[in-house]
Amino acid sequence: MIFTYLRVSSNKQDFDNQRNEIDKYLSSHRDLVANTQHWADTAEPIIQCTDYAVSGTVDYTKRSLYEVMKIIRENDTLIISELSRLGRELFMIMEILRKLMQRKIHLISLKENFEFKDDLTSKVLSFAFSLVADLERELISKRTKSALEEKRKLGILIGRPFRDDYVPNIPDHFRDDLEKIKIAHEFGVSYRELARRYKINRSTLRRWLSYLEGNDVQFKWYDSKKETKNVHILDNYHEQITELIKQELSIPEICNEINCLNYNDLYDYISQSKDLNELYRRHGQIRLLELYKAR
Repeated sequence: MIFTYLRVSSNKQDFDNQRNEIDKYLSSHRDLVANTQHWADTAEPIIQCTDYAVSGTVDYTKRSLYEVMKIIRENDTLIISELSRLGRELFMIMEILRKLMQRKIHLISLKENFEFKDDLTSKVLSFAFSLVADLERELISKRTKSALEEKRKLGILIGRPFRDDYVPNIPDHFRDDLEKIKIAHEFGVSYRELARRYKINRSTLRRWLSYLEGNDVQFKWYDSKKETKNVHILDNYHEQITELIKQELSIPEICNEINCLNYNDLYDYISQSKDLNELYRRHGQIRLLELYKAR
Protein backbone atom coordinates (compact mmCIF):
# COMPACT_ATOMS: atom_id res chain seq x y z
CA MET A 1 0.00 0.00 0.00
CA ILE A 2 1.01 3.61 -0.54
CA PHE A 3 0.14 6.21 2.07
CA THR A 4 0.50 9.95 1.55
CA TYR A 5 0.62 12.39 4.46
CA LEU A 6 -0.16 16.09 4.15
CA ARG A 7 -0.15 18.70 6.92
CA VAL A 8 -0.75 22.45 7.10
CA SER A 9 -0.23 24.52 10.22
CA SER A 10 -3.14 26.96 9.94
CA ASN A 11 -6.64 27.19 8.51
CA LYS A 12 -5.41 29.85 6.06
CA GLN A 13 -3.28 27.29 4.22
CA ASP A 14 -4.31 24.48 1.92
CA PHE A 15 -2.92 21.17 0.76
CA ASP A 16 -2.67 22.10 -2.92
CA ASN A 17 1.13 22.45 -3.17
CA GLN A 18 1.82 19.26 -1.23
CA ARG A 19 -0.86 17.33 -3.11
CA ASN A 20 0.42 18.54 -6.50
CA GLU A 21 3.99 17.53 -5.64
CA ILE A 22 2.90 14.06 -4.58
CA ASP A 23 0.61 13.61 -7.61
CA LYS A 24 3.44 14.67 -9.91
CA TYR A 25 5.76 12.15 -8.27
CA LEU A 26 3.24 9.32 -8.56
CA SER A 27 2.57 10.17 -12.21
CA SER A 28 6.27 9.84 -13.00
CA HIS A 29 6.61 6.66 -10.93
CA ARG A 30 3.73 4.57 -12.18
CA ASP A 31 5.77 1.43 -11.60
CA LEU A 32 5.66 2.13 -7.86
CA VAL A 33 1.86 2.19 -7.93
CA ALA A 34 1.65 -0.80 -10.26
CA ASN A 35 3.91 -2.91 -8.08
CA THR A 36 2.19 -1.93 -4.85
CA GLN A 37 0.33 -4.81 -3.29
CA HIS A 38 -3.30 -4.08 -2.41
CA TRP A 39 -4.61 -5.01 0.95
CA ALA A 40 -7.38 -7.56 0.75
CA ASP A 41 -9.88 -5.17 2.30
CA THR A 42 -8.84 -2.11 0.24
CA ALA A 43 -9.95 -1.23 -3.27
CA GLU A 44 -7.34 1.46 -3.88
CA PRO A 45 -3.55 1.13 -3.51
CA ILE A 46 -3.16 4.74 -2.29
CA ILE A 47 -4.52 6.14 0.97
CA GLN A 48 -4.27 9.85 1.76
CA CYS A 49 -4.02 11.13 5.33
CA THR A 50 -4.17 14.81 6.31
CA ASP A 51 -3.76 17.04 9.35
CA TYR A 52 -5.53 20.36 8.81
CA ALA A 53 -4.51 23.43 10.83
CA VAL A 54 -2.23 21.38 13.10
CA SER A 55 1.19 22.72 14.09
CA GLY A 56 4.23 20.54 13.53
CA THR A 57 5.12 21.07 17.19
CA VAL A 58 2.03 19.05 18.23
CA ASP A 59 3.09 15.56 19.29
CA TYR A 60 2.62 13.13 16.40
CA THR A 61 0.65 10.75 18.65
CA LYS A 62 -2.08 13.41 18.76
CA ARG A 63 -2.25 13.76 14.98
CA SER A 64 -3.71 11.73 12.12
CA LEU A 65 -0.16 10.69 11.30
CA TYR A 66 -0.24 8.42 14.35
CA GLU A 67 -3.32 6.61 13.02
CA VAL A 68 -1.40 5.90 9.82
CA MET A 69 1.59 4.61 11.75
CA LYS A 70 -0.65 2.17 13.62
CA ILE A 71 -2.06 0.54 10.48
CA ILE A 72 0.79 0.83 7.98
CA ARG A 73 2.50 -2.52 7.33
CA GLU A 74 5.92 -3.84 6.41
CA ASN A 75 7.04 -2.91 2.87
CA ASP A 76 4.30 -0.26 2.58
CA THR A 77 5.33 3.21 1.37
CA LEU A 78 4.68 6.58 3.03
CA ILE A 79 5.14 9.66 0.82
CA ILE A 80 5.52 13.20 2.17
CA SER A 81 6.40 16.48 0.46
CA GLU A 82 9.22 17.21 2.95
CA LEU A 83 10.45 16.08 6.35
CA SER A 84 9.09 19.13 8.14
CA ARG A 85 5.57 17.78 7.45
CA LEU A 86 6.31 15.05 10.00
CA GLY A 87 7.17 17.60 12.66
CA ARG A 88 9.05 20.75 13.52
CA GLU A 89 11.29 19.33 16.22
CA LEU A 90 14.41 17.29 15.58
CA PHE A 91 13.82 14.56 18.16
CA MET A 92 10.20 14.09 17.09
CA ILE A 93 11.22 13.59 13.46
CA MET A 94 13.99 11.19 14.49
CA GLU A 95 11.56 9.14 16.59
CA ILE A 96 9.09 8.87 13.70
CA LEU A 97 11.85 7.87 11.26
CA ARG A 98 13.19 5.30 13.71
CA LYS A 99 9.79 3.66 14.13
CA LEU A 100 9.18 3.58 10.36
CA MET A 101 12.62 2.11 9.62
CA GLN A 102 12.29 -0.52 12.34
CA ARG A 103 9.06 -1.71 10.76
CA LYS A 104 10.67 -1.77 7.27
CA ILE A 105 8.39 0.94 5.92
CA HIS A 106 9.70 2.97 3.00
CA LEU A 107 9.48 6.72 3.51
CA ILE A 108 9.85 8.96 0.46
CA SER A 109 10.51 12.65 1.10
CA LEU A 110 10.18 14.64 -2.11
CA LYS A 111 11.91 17.90 -1.17
CA GLU A 112 14.98 16.06 0.08
CA ASN A 113 14.70 13.72 -2.94
CA PHE A 114 15.46 10.68 -0.85
CA GLU A 115 13.95 7.36 0.14
CA PHE A 116 14.52 6.28 3.71
CA LYS A 117 14.99 2.58 4.31
CA ASP A 118 16.27 0.43 7.15
CA ASP A 119 19.95 0.88 6.34
CA LEU A 120 22.89 2.86 7.70
CA THR A 121 22.93 5.43 4.88
CA SER A 122 19.26 6.27 5.44
CA LYS A 123 19.78 6.64 9.18
CA VAL A 124 22.72 9.01 8.74
CA LEU A 125 20.94 11.10 6.10
CA SER A 126 17.71 11.20 8.07
CA PHE A 127 19.60 12.67 11.01
CA ALA A 128 21.31 15.23 8.75
CA PHE A 129 18.06 16.28 7.04
CA SER A 130 16.22 16.51 10.37
CA LEU A 131 19.00 18.60 11.89
CA VAL A 132 18.92 21.02 8.96
CA ALA A 133 15.12 21.31 9.20
CA ASP A 134 15.34 21.96 12.95
CA LEU A 135 18.06 24.60 12.52
CA GLU A 136 16.08 26.26 9.75
CA ARG A 137 13.01 26.48 11.98
CA GLU A 138 15.06 27.99 14.82
CA LEU A 139 16.65 30.57 12.52
CA ILE A 140 13.29 31.59 11.05
CA SER A 141 11.84 31.88 14.56
CA LYS A 142 14.72 34.06 15.74
CA ARG A 143 14.54 36.33 12.68
CA THR A 144 10.79 36.71 13.12
CA LYS A 145 11.08 37.55 16.82
CA SER A 146 13.88 40.01 16.10
CA ALA A 147 11.83 41.80 13.42
CA LEU A 148 8.76 41.97 15.69
CA GLU A 149 10.83 43.34 18.58
CA GLU A 150 12.30 46.00 16.29
CA LYS A 151 8.83 47.07 15.16
CA ARG A 152 7.67 47.24 18.77
CA LYS A 153 10.58 49.50 19.72
CA LEU A 154 9.80 51.81 16.79
CA GLY A 155 6.17 52.06 17.87
CA ILE A 156 4.63 49.97 15.06
CA LEU A 157 1.68 47.88 16.22
CA ILE A 158 2.21 44.16 15.70
CA GLY A 159 -0.51 42.01 14.21
CA ARG A 160 -3.76 42.61 12.43
CA PRO A 161 -6.08 45.53 13.16
CA PHE A 162 -9.47 45.08 14.77
CA ARG A 163 -12.03 44.06 12.18
CA ASP A 164 -15.78 44.54 12.24
CA ASP A 165 -16.16 42.57 8.99
CA TYR A 166 -14.35 39.45 10.23
CA VAL A 167 -15.24 36.49 8.00
CA PRO A 168 -13.34 33.35 9.01
CA ASN A 169 -12.33 30.74 6.45
CA ILE A 170 -14.35 27.88 7.90
CA PRO A 171 -13.97 24.50 6.14
CA ASP A 172 -17.13 22.78 4.93
CA HIS A 173 -16.65 19.71 7.12
CA PHE A 174 -16.74 21.93 10.23
CA ARG A 175 -19.97 23.63 9.10
CA ASP A 176 -21.50 20.21 8.40
CA ASP A 177 -20.67 19.00 11.92
CA LEU A 178 -21.77 22.22 13.65
CA GLU A 179 -24.90 20.72 15.24
CA LYS A 180 -22.93 17.72 16.51
CA ILE A 181 -20.38 20.06 18.06
CA LYS A 182 -23.07 22.17 19.75
CA ILE A 183 -24.82 19.09 21.16
CA ALA A 184 -21.52 17.61 22.38
CA HIS A 185 -20.68 20.85 24.18
CA GLU A 186 -24.15 21.01 25.74
CA PHE A 187 -23.58 17.51 27.11
CA GLY A 188 -20.37 18.61 28.78
CA VAL A 189 -17.66 17.98 26.20
CA SER A 190 -15.07 20.71 26.71
CA TYR A 191 -13.81 23.05 23.99
CA ARG A 192 -10.36 21.56 24.55
CA GLU A 193 -11.62 18.05 23.73
CA LEU A 194 -13.66 19.26 20.74
CA ALA A 195 -10.64 21.14 19.41
CA ARG A 196 -8.58 17.96 19.72
CA ARG A 197 -11.20 15.90 17.89
CA TYR A 198 -11.48 18.36 15.01
CA LYS A 199 -7.73 19.09 15.01
CA ILE A 200 -8.00 22.86 15.33
CA ASN A 201 -6.88 25.45 17.83
CA ARG A 202 -9.26 25.87 20.78
CA SER A 203 -9.47 29.67 20.32
CA THR A 204 -10.21 29.16 16.62
CA LEU A 205 -12.98 26.69 17.52
CA ARG A 206 -14.67 29.18 19.85
CA ARG A 207 -14.31 31.99 17.29
CA TRP A 208 -15.84 29.89 14.51
CA LEU A 209 -18.74 28.85 16.73
CA SER A 210 -19.39 32.47 17.74
CA TYR A 211 -19.35 33.57 14.12
CA LEU A 212 -21.69 30.79 12.91
CA GLU A 213 -24.08 31.56 15.76
CA GLY A 214 -24.25 35.18 14.61
CA ASN A 215 -22.35 36.67 17.52
CA ASP A 216 -20.03 39.66 17.13
CA VAL A 217 -16.46 38.42 16.76
CA GLN A 218 -13.46 40.66 17.21
CA PHE A 219 -10.22 39.34 15.77
CA LYS A 220 -6.87 40.50 17.06
CA TRP A 221 -3.45 39.03 17.70
CA TYR A 222 -3.04 40.06 21.29
CA ASP A 223 -4.18 37.54 23.86
CA SER A 224 -7.40 38.83 25.38
CA LYS A 225 -6.36 37.27 28.70
CA LYS A 226 -3.30 39.49 28.88
CA GLU A 227 -3.95 42.43 31.13
CA THR A 228 -2.08 45.66 30.42
CA LYS A 229 -0.22 46.67 33.57
CA ASN A 230 -1.45 49.78 35.32
CA VAL A 231 -4.45 49.96 32.98
CA HIS A 232 -6.36 52.03 35.54
CA ILE A 233 -3.60 54.66 35.39
CA LEU A 234 -3.55 54.68 31.60
CA ASP A 235 -7.32 55.15 31.51
CA ASN A 236 -6.78 58.53 33.13
CA TYR A 237 -4.67 59.57 30.12
CA HIS A 238 -6.98 58.10 27.48
CA GLU A 239 -8.18 61.43 26.11
CA GLN A 240 -4.69 62.94 26.11
CA ILE A 241 -3.29 59.88 24.30
CA THR A 242 -6.09 60.18 21.75
CA GLU A 243 -5.25 63.81 21.02
CA LEU A 244 -1.54 63.08 20.66
CA ILE A 245 -2.26 60.25 18.22
CA LYS A 246 -4.38 62.66 16.14
CA GLN A 247 -1.32 64.92 16.01
CA GLU A 248 0.52 62.08 14.19
CA LEU A 249 2.74 61.27 17.17
CA SER A 250 4.21 57.78 17.45
CA ILE A 251 4.19 55.70 20.64
CA PRO A 252 7.80 56.67 21.56
CA GLU A 253 6.89 60.35 21.04
CA ILE A 254 3.73 60.02 23.11
CA CYS A 255 5.81 58.42 25.85
CA ASN A 256 8.12 61.44 25.80
CA GLU A 257 5.16 63.81 25.99
CA ILE A 258 3.64 61.94 28.94
CA ASN A 259 6.92 60.95 30.57
CA CYS A 260 5.31 59.32 33.57
CA LEU A 261 4.07 56.41 31.44
CA ASN A 262 5.96 53.16 30.93
CA TYR A 263 6.65 52.47 27.23
CA ASN A 264 5.57 48.80 27.26
CA ASP A 265 2.42 49.59 29.20
CA LEU A 266 1.51 52.35 26.74
CA TYR A 267 2.23 50.12 23.74
CA ASP A 268 0.00 47.32 25.08
CA TYR A 269 -2.71 49.81 26.06
CA ILE A 270 -2.94 51.24 22.53
CA SER A 271 -2.71 47.76 20.96
CA GLN A 272 -5.60 46.36 22.99
CA SER A 273 -7.87 49.40 22.89
CA LYS A 274 -10.12 49.19 19.83
CA ASP A 275 -10.54 52.93 19.33
CA LEU A 276 -6.89 53.80 19.98
CA ASN A 277 -5.65 50.90 17.86
CA GLU A 278 -7.72 51.98 14.87
CA LEU A 279 -6.85 55.66 15.35
CA TYR A 280 -3.13 54.99 15.67
CA ARG A 281 -3.06 52.91 12.49
CA ARG A 282 -4.64 55.82 10.57
CA HIS A 283 -2.19 58.42 11.89
CA GLY A 284 1.28 57.97 13.42
CA GLN A 285 1.74 54.38 12.29
CA ILE A 286 1.46 55.20 8.57
CA ARG A 287 4.52 57.42 8.80
CA LEU A 288 6.43 54.82 10.80
CA LEU A 289 5.66 52.07 8.31
CA GLU A 290 6.93 54.20 5.44
CA LEU A 291 10.17 54.84 7.33
CA TYR A 292 10.49 51.15 8.23
CA LYS A 293 10.03 50.00 4.61
CA ALA A 294 12.50 52.61 3.34
CA ARG A 295 15.29 51.26 5.57
